[in-house]
Amino acid sequence: MGIYMLNDWEKLVEQDVIRNIPGYDSDYWVDRTGRIYSTKKSPRNPNRNLVERKSNDDHRGYLVCGLKRNDGVNYPLKVHHAVLYAFRGPKPSPQHVAMHEDDNSYNNTLENLRWGTTQENQESKLKNRSTANAHKRKLDSEKRKIVKRILDSNVATIEDIHTLTQWPIEKIKKEISKLNDDV
Repeated sequence: MGIYMLNDWEKLVEQDVIRNIPGYDSDYWVDRTGRIYSTKKSPRNPNRNLVERKSNDDHRGYLVCGLKRNDGVNYPLKVHHAVLYAFRGPKPSPQHVAMHEDDNSYNNTLENLRWGTTQENQESKLKNRSTANAHKRKLDSEKRKIVKRILDSNVATIEDIHTLTQWPIEKIKKEISKLNDDV
């Protein structure tokens, strides 16, 4: 999690590295890599520095971050929507959806995102089916045992498994802990 001092983050705005998230409190920012920040004044942030906020998996495979909208309502905003709204503008039409070019819903970089039609999104998913959203797939108990054996034998690391599965490191650790609980 990053913290930027006031002068540093103002330079990021000038360089168009971060932008405000339209429709949300003006203290929320997003960068081109999909990290969301807040400049809200609080006891932990009295100088209104740029503080990175934590994003979580919404259990459907997308990263979300809880933000306060302009109407004062707290709302879980999908990170890929925040990036698109800030850097590409609103949806061209109600029929448009947010698309991940590589179909990896954890890759929320601006270069990987665009507005597209539902049909374009489905075609992209079919084209990228073999590797798309591997991070969403669960390991059955047999596969978890194999992963544990690999780790125990020091042949591979959690980072190697991350590279193979495209899972976030924390999810791999969680899957392995499930195995340890089963044993």
